[in-house]
Amino acid sequence: ATLDAGLGSVLTEGQRRCVEDVEEDMCRRQRPMDRLVFGDVGFGKTEVALRAIALAAKSGRQSAVVAPTSILASQHFDTLRRRLEPLNVTVELLLGIKPQKTNTRRGRRKAAPTTTTTTSVDTDEPTDDDDDVSGGGNASSSSAANTTGQHRLVYLRKDYTRAKLAIASGACDVCVGTHALLGDRQTWARLGLAVIDEEQRFGVTQKERLKKACVDVDVLALSATPIPRTLSAALSGIRDCSELPAPPPGRGTTATYVVADDGGGDPT
Repeated sequence: ATLDAGLGSVLTEGQRRCVEDVEEDMCRRQRPMDRLVFGDVGFGKTEVALRAIALAAKSGRQSAVVAPTSILASQHFDTLRRRLEPLNVTVELLLGIKPQKTNTRRGRRKAAPTTTTTTSVDTDEPTDDDDDVSGGGNASSSSAANTTGQHRLVYLRKDYTRAKLAIASGACDVCVGTHALLGDRQTWARLGLAVIDEEQRFGVTQKERLKKACVDVDVLALSATPIPRTLSAALSGIRDCSELPAPPPGRGTTATYVVADDGGGDPT
């Protein structure tokens, strides 16, 4: 009831079927869930994942929500914290902090300033050492935009440390982050569910790392445009799948335009 009140509308028929499929996988099957939920952007895939996370927390298991970029992870963190904290579910955000720049002229790392500084987090695709932390002091936990208009995340180093410890100790029920969240250097107390958002944006190496980390763990993948291999596995029965065929009430239509390029880079 609390989740329904926070949604602000009723679940669509497609969302209800997806939630029922997920509950069947998590509660009644003898093997771990491996389900793909696909539907257009804005059709409510995150809501299905949220219900699965709440079910895992109710069962005393931790959940990892993996996003391809830091910006998307931050957005999921805000949503999950707003919706799940009334249920006494603790949500943390774990991002990789960008290392300090190296002074190439002198061949050594710049000295950390004595005053409090901000540490930026890249918003593009994560790297394999996305969970590395080095360099300067604390930062304000908020979103900001630089002078070029590109949005950057500003992340507290102490929040990073707190999240790592909370995951390992079990004090954290849900943690949102990039693929490094399931890296070899991250210890989980009782990981039970891994939600992989926009699965099609992860590379082969990253997916192999996720597979190794998700042994005996329920996996729920979300995608608006599944890659052919993923879609083939789902449609052939190798992997379970659920579809969201219709949008929630009030969602506008998506307009798609095909335009010609005059060769100068500006479409005409």
